[in-house]
Amino acid sequence: GGTSSSGEAGGTGDLYGDFSGTPTLADLALGSGGGKAWYYCTGAGGAGGGKILINVTDTLTVNGTLTVAGSSGQGCSHYYGNNAGGGGAGGTIWIDAGTFTGSADGSILAAGGM
Repeated sequence: GGTSSSGEAGGTGDLYGDFSGTPTLADLALGSGGGKAWYYCTGAGGAGGGKILINVTDTLTVNGTLTVAGSSGQGCSHYYGNNAGGGGAGGTIWIDAGTFTGSADGSILAAGGM
């Protein structure tokens, strides 16, 4: 997860490996939340991203957006200066498809917040 410049660290993510076969949604990790802002401010850290699991035996076509992005931290002002909580980490997208296609406008995002 993200941290602010003088904030608290976000939680750690789970580590997964060695999938024998197709994972379940429970096997995938969520993005961790971002750290809160400096203690004089109340800016919360952003939420971590979610998770998507797609299993398609034939063709998967993505013409829109699949996203598990983390959200940005909240800002705050204090007489010591402006601060913000850290952004949440992106989540997990697992795609297992026989064929994968899509338009130029299609996107798959697991970005962290700011």
